[in-house]
Amino acid sequence: MQRRQATVVFNDISGYTSMMQDNESFAITLRQRHKEVVDRLTLQHNGEIIQYYGDGTLTLFDCSLDAVHCALSMQKEFGQDPQIPLRIGINSGDVLLGPDGIYGDCVNIASRIERMSVPGSILISDEVHRDVSRKGGIRTADLGHFELKNVRRPMHIHAIVSDGIRVPRQKDLEGKIGFKEKAIIVLPFYNLNKDPESDFFSDGITEQIIYALSDIEGLRVTSRTSSFAFKDKPVNLRELHQEMGIDHVLEGSVRQHGNKVRITAQLINAADDFHLWSDTYHLEVDDVFQVQDEIALKISNKLKAGFEENKEQAYGPLRGSTRHSEESALDFYNKGKYYWTQKLPGYVDRAKQNFEQAVEIDEDLFPAWAALAKTYIYKGVFNLLPPSVAAERSLACLKKAQALSPDHPDIISGWALYHIFYSWDLGQAYAWLTSDNNSQNAHFLQQYPVLQAKGLLALAQREYEEAMRFLRRALKLNPLNLSIQLDLARTYLSAGDADQALDQVNHMVDTRPDFLQALELKGWVLYNLGHKRESIDTFKLFRKASPSPIAGLAGLSYVYARTLQTKLANEVKALLNSVAEDMPLYTPHYAKALAHLGAQEYPLMFEQLNAAVKAGMPVMIFLESNPVWDEVRRFKDYNTLIHQISRKS
Repeated sequence: MQRRQATVVFNDISGYTSMMQDNESFAITLRQRHKEVVDRLTLQHNGEIIQYYGDGTLTLFDCSLDAVHCALSMQKEFGQDPQIPLRIGINSGDVLLGPDGIYGDCVNIASRIERMSVPGSILISDEVHRDVSRKGGIRTADLGHFELKNVRRPMHIHAIVSDGIRVPRQKDLEGKIGFKEKAIIVLPFYNLNKDPESDFFSDGITEQIIYALSDIEGLRVTSRTSSFAFKDKPVNLRELHQEMGIDHVLEGSVRQHGNKVRITAQLINAADDFHLWSDTYHLEVDDVFQVQDEIALKISNKLKAGFEENKEQAYGPLRGSTRHSEESALDFYNKGKYYWTQKLPGYVDRAKQNFEQAVEIDEDLFPAWAALAKTYIYKGVFNLLPPSVAAERSLACLKKAQALSPDHPDIISGWALYHIFYSWDLGQAYAWLTSDNNSQNAHFLQQYPVLQAKGLLALAQREYEEAMRFLRRALKLNPLNLSIQLDLARTYLSAGDADQALDQVNHMVDTRPDFLQALELKGWVLYNLGHKRESIDTFKLFRKASPSPIAGLAGLSYVYARTLQTKLANEVKALLNSVAEDMPLYTPHYAKALAHLGAQEYPLMFEQLNAAVKAGMPVMIFLESNPVWDEVRRFKDYNTLIHQISRKS
C-alpha cells in the first residue's frame, strides 16, 4: 500500500437510472459521451482515473487547482447539448493506494460531498477551498457546515462559482445530508479595567448576549460553559472552526470609568478571521443589570438582522449572475479592504477578487473601482502581472472611478500612483496631488493615501527629507499601515540612514513576520550595513517563507557574488533564469540585472536594465534613489538609461 497526499474527485450522472428506464439508447449515448469527455479532460489536467463505476468516475490529482479546473471544464462542456446533469465532489488529504483500489477518510468524504451535490455544480471541502484560495483565480460560495454520514465532525462545504456553474440554494441541500445550522460562540468579554472585582460586569454582558442569541432560529449558540472555558486564554479561531464547527465568533471588551462604560463588540468569521462588523457603545451606569440587558439587546438585534436576512437570501443569485453570494457589494468591498490592510500572504489577489465581486454587483460603487485599480497597480509593482497588463487594467478602473466620483482621495492617489509607476510622468503625478487639481475638496490633501503617494513621488525625485515628512504624516494618521512603514524604511535606506531603516524593518518583522516584503527589504538593509552573513540568512528565510519560486534569488545571487562565493552565485543565477522561464506573468529583467550587478557583469546588467525600461517595469522609477546602483552611475550607459526614464518626468 502506498500513502500519499492527493485530491480526490467523484462525479456521476444525476438520475441515470431513470434515464435508462425512459430511453435506454439515449442514456447509453450520454454515458459514452461522459466517458470520452472525462477521459480527455482528466488527462489534460494532469489527473489519473482510478475507477469507473456505472455512471460515474473516481479520479486523483496531485494538485487541487488542477482538480477544480478539470471539474470546471467538465461542467461547462456537459452544459452544452446533449447536456449531461453531472454532480461533482472534491476533497483533499491522505489516501492509501493499493493494487485493488484507493482507501481512506479523504476518499469517503469526497464521495459524501459528491452525493450531496446537485446537477451542474461543483462542491469542495474546506481543505480544497483553503488550497485554491491561496493560489487565487477561483471564486467560491460558502454553503456552511453539514453532518455527513459516517464522518465524525461537521464538514464545511463550499461551491465553485463560475459562469454556467450551478450554485446550490439552501433548499437544495436541506434534508439531503443533514444541513447544519450556523454556529456562533460568544467569547467572554475582556475586562479592560484589569480589576478582578469588576469581572462580574463583563461576565454578565457575555451571559446576557448568549441568552439573547439563543432564540435566533437557524443559529446554534455554544453553551456558557463552553464559552467561559476560553476566558483569559488565547483562542485559535481556525481551530474553533475546524474542531468545533464554529462559523462565527463574537468577542468584545468592557471598560468602566466612574459612572461611564464603554463596550466594544465585533463579529468575526472563524474560517478566515475576517471581521464582519464591530461597534462601540458608550453608556452611563446607573443600573448595571439594565445596562447589561440593553447592550445584549443591541448586539443580539444586530446579529439577528444579519443572520435572518442572510437566511432569507442565502444561496440566491445576484442580479444577472449565475453565481451565489450572501454578501452585498459593500460587504465584498469591506472584505477586500480588510485583506488589503492585513497584508497576509496572497493579499493582493484576495483583495482584488473581492473588489471585482463588489463592482460586479454594483458597478456604481466608486470606492471599489478605485481600490481595484490599486490592486492592479501593485500587481505590476510586485511583479505578479506584466507591466503593460497592470497599467491597462488599472487605467480602465481609474477612469471608471473618476467618472463616478472625481474628487475622492483614493481616486486622486490612484492616479498619482499610476503616473509614478507606469507613465513615469512625475509632473502629472504632482498635478494630481495638488489642490489645484481638486479645488472642490482641499481636505483630501490630509488623507493618508494621498500623503503616502506624495512620499513616493518625493522618493522617486530623491527628495528624501520631503519623502520622510509625508510618510511620517501618513503613518501618524494610520500607524498600523504596513505599506507606509515599508515605504518609510526604503526612504531611510535611500537617504543613507541604514540603521534607521533596519530599526523600521525589524519592527515590522517582529510584529508581522508573515509580511514578506519587509523580510526581503531587511536582506538588502543588512547587506548595506555590512552584515553579509545575516543578509544571506535573511534572503534564505524570505525564500523559504514565500510561496513564489523566484523569491529571494536575486538577493542571494548578488550577495553570494559579493562574498566571493562564485559557485553558489552562479547556481542561484542559473536557477533564477530557469524559474523565470516557467513564470509567464513574471518580468525577470530587474532581478537578472541585480544578479549580474552582484557579479560585476556590467554589460549583461545594462542589457537587462534596458529590457526592464522597455517593458515599463514600475521599479525602474526608483533606480536613481536605490543605493544598490551607486557603483554604476559613473557609466555613460547608466546616464542614457536614466534619460529614457526621466524624459517623461
